[in-house]
Amino acid sequence: MTFFSREDGFYDKLRRQWREINEEYSVQEISQLALHLAVNELGFQQAVLFIHDDATGLFKVSFEQGYTDPRQVQQLRIIRLLLSGEIVETLRLNRQSIIHTQAKPCELVRHLLQQLGMQEAVLSLFGGGVEVPHGIIVVGNGSLESSMGCHRASVSEPMNQVALHNLVLHLSNAVNTSVFYRAWGLEKQLNFGQKKFRRKKNSLKPFTRPPKTGSPYWMSTPRHFWTPIRLTWR
Repeated sequence: MTFFSREDGFYDKLRRQWREINEEYSVQEISQLALHLAVNELGFQQAVLFIHDDATGLFKVSFEQGYTDPRQVQQLRIIRLLLSGEIVETLRLNRQSIIHTQAKPCELVRHLLQQLGMQEAVLSLFGGGVEVPHGIIVVGNGSLESSMGCHRASVSEPMNQVALHNLVLHLSNAVNTSVFYRAWGLEKQLNFGQKKFRRKKNSLKPFTRPPKTGSPYWMSTPRHFWTPIRLTWR
């Protein structure tokens, strides 16, 4: 059962909200917006973002939505995925999402989804490059019935899969844009510091030994203030 359509305004919201994203938005703000759209607009129960840690080569859970139990959130924080692990490698090489449903389960991600408390989910890479993606987004449901007794969006519904695909594309573009502008800003700061250092360095006139006249002892002051000191021995 589908709980959104073009008439419901999801795509319009997607277009308007992502259009407002600019260089001032951080990766954290962009990530939280993506999870908000997945849970509150598309109607999935849970969404999790793994972010790649360059220092360790591991993907760690950095953001989540739809989890109300603090103990479950703590458990999410200890989950790690290897860049060279089978799940990430499959996503990288196939360049498409992994879809796990009760009707068509994917054994590769079954254990991970159990750790995430999901019975069905879509896993997708986003941002970064083909070799090292920025992260992994997992969107799905713990059950097909929410705690309030109302139906939730189904992963197996093709329209929901299309919507998630569009959401991931916008997320990837926004994250890459944010990372680019942050790197550009750091580069500008570095270049400004180097130029300032060079200007300061050039303002100091280099020491040049004046012609010898008598004793070799001279004052190391600017050239136009140099005064030879002649020592007279008695």
